[in-house]
Amino acid sequence: MKVTYEDLADIREQHREETIAYTGGCFDLLHKGHLELLECLREMGRIAVVGVTPDEKVRIRKGPTRPVQDEETRMSVVEALRHVDYAFVTPVTIPEYKFVGAGVLRLLRPDYLLTNDGMWQQDQDWLQEQGTQLVMDTRPDGGVSTTAIIERWLALSQ
Repeated sequence: MKVTYEDLADIREQHREETIAYTGGCFDLLHKGHLELLECLREMGRIAVVGVTPDEKVRIRKGPTRPVQDEETRMSVVEALRHVDYAFVTPVTIPEYKFVGAGVLRLLRPDYLLTNDGMWQQDQDWLQEQGTQLVMDTRPDGGVSTTAIIERWLALSQ
């Protein structure tokens, strides 16, 4: 189901007796690595919530030619997958938080945060105060990434 950032507290309230797992990402060109990540998310929680990075932030992180697909399309694709209960486009900024992720976690209060972003390791005490367990995604991607797919396609097209 498509939701907004503002809906996150309601999701936690509606599912207060259920385990919620959260992850975020660009999900630009869906590939096997994304599917495995979302399957892992579903195995962690009864309710799987996915934050999709907004176009502006993707351009900052990955360059001016990205994303390939706009944020609404990427969110619609993620939301349609059977492993995902809720999907939303994360805000570009949240004024009261240095990191958008902190604002998302404060509202949603998931039981699990699945990420490959090492920055969360330094915030484990804060996460525990939120009732959130950090789970690092250590799956080897085997070279599967949207960037690798684009690079291969460009090489083949020359």
